[in-house]
Amino acid sequence: MNKLGTNELVRCFRRVADGWREEREKYEKRICKGLKVAIYIRCKNEKSYGEHIDKAVKYCNDMGFEIVAIEKEISPKEPDVRPHLLAAIHNKTAEAVVVSDIERISRNMERVYKYISQIYRNNKFLINASSGGVIV
Repeated sequence: MNKLGTNELVRCFRRVADGWREEREKYEKRICKGLKVAIYIRCKNEKSYGEHIDKAVKYCNDMGFEIVAIEKEISPKEPDVRPHLLAAIHNKTAEAVVVSDIERISRNMERVYKYISQIYRNNKFLINASSGGVIV
């Protein structure tokens, strides 16, 4: 079994990071006024919707995005089921999905990865309103 030396490992990590950077930059170039977005909000109860919706809507308005749908749901009993997220992903008009925070998708990283993969397979991308960045 070959062991990577420190220099080889550093070069490997840099290539991976450069690939992620290039991918993120490709999608960031698509962010512009008039971008059609679907907002997705998931909360554990009705009371907490307001602040998350306000945050996402304010971000979209500040960026000049056109909001074509707001999909909101209360945390489902089945943790792996997100029908409203799927509705945002499959919205024919939306070019991107905006979340107020990545936690709105799930706190489970496997599920987050699963849904982010679905977003990109549907030729859309994910924007985090908290950081203002594209999630790749």
